[in-house]
Amino acid sequence: MNESVLVDGDYTKEFDVRTGVKQGCVIAPILFSIFLSAVRHLVCERMPVGVKIRYRFDDTYNLALSEEDLRCVITAFHDAYTSLGLTLNAKKTQVLYQPRPNANSRNITIRVDEQILENVESFKYLGSCLSAKANIDAEISRRLQSASVALIKLQIRIFNNKDIYKSTKMKVYKAVVLPTLL
Repeated sequence: MNESVLVDGDYTKEFDVRTGVKQGCVIAPILFSIFLSAVRHLVCERMPVGVKIRYRFDDTYNLALSEEDLRCVITAFHDAYTSLGLTLNAKKTQVLYQPRPNANSRNITIRVDEQILENVESFKYLGSCLSAKANIDAEISRRLQSASVALIKLQIRIFNNKDIYKSTKMKVYKAVVLPTLL
């Protein structure tokens, strides 16, 4: 990737950029936001008509309502990333198909650079479990399991310890187990 810098109204000679910022660099979130804005600009016009997801400022992305719409969305993002010098990682990209109520579940075939994207029944997104059945059963099961694990881990050290006051045990329960469950 070649870049130049604007200095006093004039651009410097182009130079080759081979590395990014170091982890923890304060400028990384700003650069990431600029990159996402560039991606959004490149894909905005190519999005199919669908269910609009409204953010603070405007309609940013649409959900794909059909297999063809999903192909269009994936292709738009793939092309945007490629034009910015990046690649869409097909091994890390998954397809979650949520059929209409009372419709048969099926796998759909979406390709990125001749690699077929993996179809999944559920996946975690921002700490929540989304499922192909479009219900909250998987999320409830995951939360119950996480709360049980937290409770078991605290059982020996906290809850079975006779030297710790009951009020302290309740505070630990309310601070650790309940938030995990809820």
